[in-house]
Amino acid sequence: MSLLHTVTRDTRFQGYLISQGKYVHPLLSTVHFDSEEHKTPEAFAPERFLNENGCFKKQNAFMLLSAGV
Repeated sequence: MSLLHTVTRDTRFQGYLISQGKYVHPLLSTVHFDSEEHKTPEAFAPERFLNENGCFKKQNAFMLLSAGV
């Protein structure tokens, strides 16, 4: 889970209306275990986050600390 966030304006998300001022609690596991983003999401594979030089590569489907600000 991530930290609580507050909706700053009425927002439609996947057919639902989330009213301004409501709290949302993003579930990061839905991104980290997304089979459309990762070939084997259930497997421990550090190399999925490294480039060919062994350096960290940024991915939108990896939210280490939280969902956006």
